[in-house]
Amino acid sequence: MQPHLTPIDVVRAEVSSHVRPLAAFESVELHQALGRVASETIIAPANLPITDNVAVDGYAIKLADLEDNPQKWFSISAVVRAGHPFSGDIKAGEAAAVFTGGVLPAGVDCVFMHEDCLVENGSVQIQIAGRSGLNIRLAGENLRQGEVCVEAGTKLTPQDIGQLAAAGFEEINVQKRLSVCVLSTGDEVSNAEQSAAGDAQIRDANGPMLQALLAADGHDAVYGGIIPDDRNMLTTAFADALASADVLITSGGASDGQEDHTQAAMAENDIDCLFWRIAMKPGRPMAIGQKDGKLVICLPGNPVAVYVCYRLLVSGWLGQLLGSVAPPILSVPMPAGFTHKKRKDRAEYLRVRLESGEDGKMQMQINGRKGAGVISSLQAADGLVEIPMEITQVNIGDMLPFLPFRERGL
Repeated sequence: MQPHLTPIDVVRAEVSSHVRPLAAFESVELHQALGRVASETIIAPANLPITDNVAVDGYAIKLADLEDNPQKWFSISAVVRAGHPFSGDIKAGEAAAVFTGGVLPAGVDCVFMHEDCLVENGSVQIQIAGRSGLNIRLAGENLRQGEVCVEAGTKLTPQDIGQLAAAGFEEINVQKRLSVCVLSTGDEVSNAEQSAAGDAQIRDANGPMLQALLAADGHDAVYGGIIPDDRNMLTTAFADALASADVLITSGGASDGQEDHTQAAMAENDIDCLFWRIAMKPGRPMAIGQKDGKLVICLPGNPVAVYVCYRLLVSGWLGQLLGSVAPPILSVPMPAGFTHKKRKDRAEYLRVRLESGEDGKMQMQINGRKGAGVISSLQAADGLVEIPMEITQVNIGDMLPFLPFRERGL
């Protein structure tokens, strides 16, 4: 365990160095593959498109004929519709009426849009200059045979699904979903089915929110319920979770207080504690451990801290267990529209929204109240502002990293 505060970038990198992808995979139909992680690199079996085809509705000719006589009238000798290729050749001085998606007939090398052509009595005259290859989609323009269609470790997007469908795949191999056990802890925490003991009880927001975050990332979340502040019960719950799930995530604290038993539960289950106490706010009392390749992540009790820690750290580690190669977190420099003071020994993450300033340019404004228990500050926020460790005073106009929430993107 680390008695000092460890910078978040160090924690992210060090834990990542311990994570090894799980080897389990399964075959799924393509329409069920969205959000799954490809377990192997998929190669294009043929050129995409297979043949040269037409990009617009219009007329196809051989460019040399037009260059010899720009006023030439071409006899329309064929009509080529999409899905109905023409088996013959278009001869010199002839044109083919073609439609978008149709296979380019032999003997022509450019296509003119119909609005750039004059048609009379079965002949066509081109009204503009052209070039070879105009309005033609070449074979292999999308992908050439043998090129990579999807890399192993890719978390499949709708774009990937479209590419795979175009390449003719109906089934692909993907990593099996992670099984993640979620535990909420604390005597003060209750759920809707339990009778609240007056004002001493707090409804469990972390459990449902973590299940939703995990589901959004494509994992199987198993809710293990609320564990009271009892060392033996927590130790047993840890053991049960590790026996059945790939990952254990708890919320409710990871400090060494008298009523916080996560450290003891980790030790009694022979879980190697990789990090404890991170130099970030919210999220400082967070512990990360590992046993037999399985991650154990003990998050703080405040809901905002749970959300921020999951998005900044946990989501990436879980993806890594599936072999996913996640891009770096998007960080965009933006001016602050607020003032703020902080301590120097930790990075701070505040919920912000983007608004137009008096100069018409976008700037960050604090969204809602700042407390780590204020879930409402996450609602309608566009993302987080990162205030680095070395900064103690934020002034209006200061440029700071803006980390957009994925829900706010396209």
